[in-house]
Amino acid sequence: MTLEELRIGNKVLSDEGEVLNIFGLVRTTNEECIVHSAGGQFTYIEGISGILLTVEILINYDFTYKEVDHEVGYWEKDNFLVFENEDGLFSYDALVLITYLHHLQNCYYEFTSNELGH
Repeated sequence: MTLEELRIGNKVLSDEGEVLNIFGLVRTTNEECIVHSAGGQFTYIEGISGILLTVEILINYDFTYKEVDHEVGYWEKDNFLVFENEDGLFSYDALVLITYLHHLQNCYYEFTSNELGH
């Protein structure tokens, strides 16, 4: 994971299994880290990973499943569509792979200009 793929407001997972909400991104000459509390707590980028996107997360963020044809459909929120292939992988516009929650948050923001709530 790199700082370039993260934004303030993204959610990531610490090595200890704690969900962290990104408040800031910091790059110095030798280190990259995220700030994950209003008090300035930080974690080095090597100590975090993405939260794997699941159907449960889509439901938690108020996405609704729309069936097009028998066993074929998509997840939708505010005209933003997420497709799931037969391997259980998600994509935006059937082109951009969405593996982690922060990918979903970033794609949703780019499409709607709004943050993904929760």
